[in-house]
Amino acid sequence: MTTATATLPDPRTPWLTRIPARYEPVAVCLPHAGLGASAFSSWPVGIGGARVLPVQPPGHESRFRERCPVSVDEFAEGLARALRGLRPRPLLFVGHCGAVPYALETARLLRESGTPATQMRLLASSWGAPHRDIYGPLNQRPLHLIDTVAEVTAMMSGRAMPLDPELAEVYGDVLMDDLRAMRGYRFDASEGLPLSVTVLGWSDDAVVPREQAHAGWDQLGAVRLRALTGDHRAFWACGQPLRELIADEVRELVGDAH
Repeated sequence: MTTATATLPDPRTPWLTRIPARYEPVAVCLPHAGLGASAFSSWPVGIGGARVLPVQPPGHESRFRERCPVSVDEFAEGLARALRGLRPRPLLFVGHCGAVPYALETARLLRESGTPATQMRLLASSWGAPHRDIYGPLNQRPLHLIDTVAEVTAMMSGRAMPLDPELAEVYGDVLMDDLRAMRGYRFDASEGLPLSVTVLGWSDDAVVPREQAHAGWDQLGAVRLRALTGDHRAFWACGQPLRELIADEVRELVGDAH
């Protein structure tokens, strides 16, 4: 007699740089255009009882031999597939700037495949209402006018390991692919938000000002608006105020999931 065996989730995937324990909540941390998982290298391994899980997109860093996703939808399909490989658990998506659309679309796909809304939350930093526009100067400028080498060099200038000049052109090409993928994206507001959202603006953000980040989200449903002191790059330092905010989100998420 043949005995049927259930297919267990498989957490091994190049999308996720760490394998969490069986049932611990995770903070799924998505890098924005031009960056990979190493953007979260200064972040702690865990915050508020959740494992910090940096996402590594195709075509970036350790996956540089792969093709970059050509659209937000393609990115979301790959990440959603990877997250389904984890055992069911609370998922806090953490996205800064252009990472926010990827988080929203991934959450939408997970909802469609059965993940309860109560098991997911999103902390959306430095990104305005997604049904209105895409944000930041790089997403508004004609692509052929963008000096991608200068842009990625500036992005990485304050990191512990600045960008190797010999790799600047490679990273510039990745940035261009990411910017192309974002062009034309608009969130479909017809069904509202697929998860609870907290929108974070920064006091001195010159890329996506706090007022722009906060505006319009309430048209999609009930959201929480938060503000922290710092500029656009303060997010990457993950200072104590941001850690406390993430810990608060984790506590609420775990409470909702139960």
